[in-house]
Amino acid sequence: MKAVSNGTHREIEVDDDFGRQARSPGALPRDDAIERAHAELTRLKPQLEEHVKLQCQQLEAALLAARARDEKHLVHIADAYAASLSIRDIADSIGHSLVGFIAANLCTIIETADAAHMDYPAAVIDCHCDALRLALSPPYLGKPLRELPELSAGLSQTVRITKAMAERVAAAAAAPPAAKAS
Repeated sequence: MKAVSNGTHREIEVDDDFGRQARSPGALPRDDAIERAHAELTRLKPQLEEHVKLQCQQLEAALLAARARDEKHLVHIADAYAASLSIRDIADSIGHSLVGFIAANLCTIIETADAAHMDYPAAVIDCHCDALRLALSPPYLGKPLRELPELSAGLSQTVRITKAMAERVAAAAAAPPAAKAS
């Protein structure tokens, strides 16, 4: 593997079968491949936007249903996680970076809570649900994340809080029984 710098970014040439095929004579030049990918993304954008919209509706419905903390609570959280994964993987590529950021945060929050075997932090999830509604509103839809530093910083802070809570839960679970009683 070797790194090539062109001034604005660093390209890493990977020496694997795929990399060798991509560099072989007669292979599609990189710029042409990028141009074709952009054209295909432009062609698919309406369908992808509809998919993200549907997944956002499913995510919001799952998060609202999870608030009830009934016997289907874990099913609702799993549905929210699946929708978040789907949104996270697509939203940035169609210009919805805030929606993708929120979905990625929800994935992290749910994964963190699962790994720590702790309750899902309702206030943190509600905060992200409210942020998702805001991100889908006309004034915010399609805004780049860099134009919303306070919102993104606040949402990132809630993820850090969730991770800190998970660390405390894990530390308490690992503590000897005598330390737990005191």
